[in-house]
Amino acid sequence: MRFEQAEARWRCPITLEGSFTSASFFKVRGSQVGQITRAASGTCVGDAGTALTTLTETLPWSIKYRLFRGFLPSITTIGIDIIGLSWQTTVELLTCLFRSTAEHPASEEVRLEGVPFPGKIKEWTTEETVVLRSSTLLCERQSLIYFGVGTMTRPGSSTAITIRLI
Repeated sequence: MRFEQAEARWRCPITLEGSFTSASFFKVRGSQVGQITRAASGTCVGDAGTALTTLTETLPWSIKYRLFRGFLPSITTIGIDIIGLSWQTTVELLTCLFRSTAEHPASEEVRLEGVPFPGKIKEWTTEETVVLRSSTLLCERQSLIYFGVGTMTRPGSSTAITIRLI
């Protein structure tokens, strides 16, 4: 994933593990459909004097249903919000905490394959417009922008996950 805060930039490999509550779920905006129970970041490459840390002590993070795109039964995208997602940054000796909340969620998209594999998850994407605000003293005017694309598989395998909306 790529992260930006003011003039600082990072590229970090991010791994998120979790589960959906079910292979099928109702299209009810804001309903909990899963949770992220493990998060890890590899070595980040960024500007000198900067650091980015995934705050695992804030786990689990809630996954909430937001929307779908396409036409039933062949949907192309499921929009989800992650509540509780937390990162800490250090830029020029200023350390800031960034956390998604119900009022300001981390909005993600799960893209699905179409025919002949309806419902099979192709990738997880983060829109470039995701902005997390900080509530840390002296960081109130700071924001963390992040974006990227990744794969989604069953833990410990390369098997794709299949989901459907009802």
